[in-house]
Amino acid sequence: MERAKRMNGGQSSTASEAGGEHFTVRVRADGQATGPIPVGAPRAFFGIVAIAFVCLTGFVFAYGVYGEKLTAGVDVACARASFVAGKRMEKLGNYDAAVAQLLRAMQGRFDDPEASYLCARSIGELYLRMGRYSDAVDVYRGLAPEAFTAAGSITAYVTALYRKGDYEEAERLGKVWLEKATAENDVVQMTWSNHTLGLIYLETGRIDQALPYFRAVSEIDPANRANLDIAYVLDQHGRYEEALAQLDALLAHTSPGLLQNEAGELRNQIRNTQNAQ
Repeated sequence: MERAKRMNGGQSSTASEAGGEHFTVRVRADGQATGPIPVGAPRAFFGIVAIAFVCLTGFVFAYGVYGEKLTAGVDVACARASFVAGKRMEKLGNYDAAVAQLLRAMQGRFDDPEASYLCARSIGELYLRMGRYSDAVDVYRGLAPEAFTAAGSITAYVTALYRKGDYEEAERLGKVWLEKATAENDVVQMTWSNHTLGLIYLETGRIDQALPYFRAVSEIDPANRANLDIAYVLDQHGRYEEALAQLDALLAHTSPGLLQNEAGELRNQIRNTQNAQ
């Protein structure tokens, strides 16, 4: 066995060769050996580091090229899960939690554009129910026209505009809403859109323009609140007998409740006006 010794800072190292195996024995200043270290260990270590670096570089490159595709499935699953959770909170009446979940879903990715539109419209509808009309309008304004293909998809948008007091835009989109409802022969949406347009005209002082929309609702549903609005318009024009006839018809089609009480009160007011003349 051949041995060579170097002194370095109070330490010595001994290189040995036995059975063809090369290793290094480090000896401390007190003469205690720290154990054999194979001569090739540094090369092996740097080899492992080089391999790790190559792998990391490959991963970064692959993520840069295919990262969007690699994470798409995860994004879709997360968006779908948050949407389902949001709708569940909505059914429970927890609107704040529902909005939070739906907003989280919008941060993900939907594999179908209509699913994304549905999620956004759901947020707008919740804001409308919460009385946050400006927030609802902002959500709807941020959507593409393709998000409002069906009559029912624009309902809450027009309603939010109307309640916010943005009558000009509410009128414009309200007519689009009515056109879609008529084309689809959707009685519910036809009733709602006609009534909303009538209210827009009524609240902007265009009483004569409001009346045809209210009458359209009355033809569909004789127990609808629009019948009370008709009587109000007729009363404003001094057409008392027509107003009373409208109220009598409404009272005949309604059950005891708020609407019937309001109709009865208006009927009494008209009678009092007639008697005072």
